[in-house]
Amino acid sequence: MALRGLSKRNLKIIAATSMTIFTLLVSFSAAYAWFGALKSSKNTSTPFGVSYDDSTIRTSSVYCIKYDGVYGATATKLTESNYSLAMSEYDYIFQDRNINTPLFLRIVLEDFDKTKDLTVVIPSTGDYKTGSNLYINNYLSNVVCAKFSYGLQSGNNVIRDSYTLEGDTINGGNAQIIYEGMRDRAVGISGTPFVTNAATGAKNSTISVTIPRNTITDTYISDNKVVVYLEFDYYVENGVNLVDNYINSYSQPGVVEEPNRIFESDIGLISLRDSD
Repeated sequence: MALRGLSKRNLKIIAATSMTIFTLLVSFSAAYAWFGALKSSKNTSTPFGVSYDDSTIRTSSVYCIKYDGVYGATATKLTESNYSLAMSEYDYIFQDRNINTPLFLRIVLEDFDKTKDLTVVIPSTGDYKTGSNLYINNYLSNVVCAKFSYGLQSGNNVIRDSYTLEGDTINGGNAQIIYEGMRDRAVGISGTPFVTNAATGAKNSTISVTIPRNTITDTYISDNKVVVYLEFDYYVENGVNLVDNYINSYSQPGVVEEPNRIFESDIGLISLRDSD
């Protein structure tokens, strides 16, 4: 939906209401479409291949956790019939509220080997700009970054996530505790964006985020099981605000288009792998 008739300074940018990124995560596997140590692929009806898995790790559960104004946070279990999820809105007016925009995937891994690297690879398909256009395309990959972490921040300490989530939807309770611990832990981690140079529009079609081997110590492992988190958030770091850049690109002389308040998801099939 275009924002015609509204001041561009007062836009409230809202992310896509149904993110293809998560649809693809669960559509090609009996459990979850997390694939590692890629060997081969086959064609499907989608533009993305399905990778076979010879990784040693197994995913026993994946929950999407996000801020909720009523319950503090909600957790939604990803299943083959429940995978339509949304990022929280970006508040362009009161930007201090954006501390609660992150969207987390909480992933429980079994048969975890701490002596191997653990890597998430995330592809995207959208261009930063199209042709000679001055304005930035409203693809999600043009405004977000990813973080990959483990452990929950509790005061000055990072603790093991030993909480239990049961059921398809959890409102408040453990969902809120986990969300706040993940959020506070991720604050100290630099995000990896697809956009590598906002001034020139340079962009990677794939980003890779790794937790190096032996980084996750026994403190965070129980019965060869570890909990890790993949966070998506708007990239506002190191003096760069990709949402600001997106909005401002429509204010340039000669640009008649208006910024859209819905970001189109262009994120593809995400792989999670361990490797020697």
